[in-house]
Amino acid sequence: MKRVTGHKSVHMRIGELLKAVGIGKRTPSSLIEVVANQDDWQKRLRELRYPVIGWEIDTRLYKDKSGKKLCDYVLVSHKPWPADPSGLIRRFEIEREKRNRG
Repeated sequence: MKRVTGHKSVHMRIGELLKAVGIGKRTPSSLIEVVANQDDWQKRLRELRYPVIGWEIDTRLYKDKSGKKLCDYVLVSHKPWPADPSGLIRRFEIEREKRNRG
C-alpha cells in the first residue's frame, strides 16, 4: 500500500492499486477512493482507458446485503506507464476537445 500511495499522480495511484490487486481480480471502489484521495476519482479511473494510456478495466456492479448498489473494478490488461501519464491525458483531452469543436 505504501508503494501505491507514494505516487504524486492520481492516475498512477489508481493504476498501481489495480495492478497490486491483480489482473482479473475485483478491486472495491471504496478502496480506490481511499487511494485516489480526491473527489473525482471515477473520472481519473476512466482516463486510464483512454487510448493514450490503453488500459482495459471492467466494472462489476452488485448490491450489498442492504440493497445498496456498489461497483468493483477489474483490471483486464495494462500497458507500461508513459513518462507523464497525467500530462499525456490532459493533452489528449485538449486535442479531443479541439476535434469535437472543429
